[in-house]
Amino acid sequence: MELSMRADKFTAGKEAIVFNQIGFQENTEIHYSSKESTDLFHIALLVILTTSPDGNSVYKTWDEETRQTINGQTYFGLYFTGGIDKLAYVWVLPSSMEFVRYSANVKGDWVLRGNALAFFAEDVNNVAFEFELQRKLDNAFKDLSANLADREVEVRQDEDGITLTVLGTILFASGSAEVTPAGAALLNQIVSTIGASREFRISVEGHTDNTQITGALARRFPTNWELSSARSLSVLRALASEGVDEGLMEARAFGEHRPRSSNDTAEGRAENRRIEIRLLDK
Repeated sequence: MELSMRADKFTAGKEAIVFNQIGFQENTEIHYSSKESTDLFHIALLVILTTSPDGNSVYKTWDEETRQTINGQTYFGLYFTGGIDKLAYVWVLPSSMEFVRYSANVKGDWVLRGNALAFFAEDVNNVAFEFELQRKLDNAFKDLSANLADREVEVRQDEDGITLTVLGTILFASGSAEVTPAGAALLNQIVSTIGASREFRISVEGHTDNTQITGALARRFPTNWELSSARSLSVLRALASEGVDEGLMEARAFGEHRPRSSNDTAEGRAENRRIEIRLLDK
């Protein structure tokens, strides 16, 4: 991976890395004090994050308890016996994550480029950093939950992303795959909330109950596969018309084969007739 280390301009790839470049006087000795001595040098740092009260992840390169003394000098951060002449650190997060806040205990210049963050300083020592991170989908989940609270839409989040579950009766008339005006208004509200974002992929998934299609309607939709496929494609096209990048979307059809509830009752069948819009990490 190519990495430019000028303070006014740097670029980095999408890999999750931590990179450091330190200039210091000759014949100096490096010391790093931490319970995890390789925190800054291994991407494994992402598995030792703590959680803040609002659910974000917090990472520190120091803690209040760890202290070491070298030649009478007590330190807790990145420390050189001869001092650090020039320091440059770059942190590159996975594209699914973003920095919320960042700080150091010494003065320096921070530069943020997308999911890459750099810190540049001169004539420093005993350096420690603290970061707050979050998945990019976290804000979308909060906004969708708030903005769709009065709509018949279930919003849930798991490790894969966000799922919006919309009952078929909200989006379509019975036996139809054309999005209703009320359904179009709901999709407009969803897109207005998340924006025409390129931060995540969107999967539109169609589901039905197990009622067999008969009569004239069966000529258009021979089975529930065709009906669920047509409905998911209609929602995809509606999202595209609202400005969502077509290259980041896909339509999937499951027919009757992934029910949420029993098809033995009218209520269960109504729950199974649904569209799921999934927002997934890129």
